[in-house]
Amino acid sequence: MLPGFKDYTVAVETSSTEGEEEGIVEREIVAHVTTSEALGAHDRHIARKLIDLNVPELDRVEFDVK
Repeated sequence: MLPGFKDYTVAVETSSTEGEEEGIVEREIVAHVTTSEALGAHDRHIARKLIDLNVPELDRVEFDVK
């Protein structure tokens, strides 16, 4: 599929604001991709498109090399 592509996980990250608007929670759906080698911009774009097929509400993709 992609060079060095191992797997990916999807998680929901949440954060809350402080101050006047306390209690407002922001949620992002994030995919964490693990590869055995760094991916170039084109391969990252392809990975994002492939993950979007399974997770259409995806907000962000993060890449890790291991």
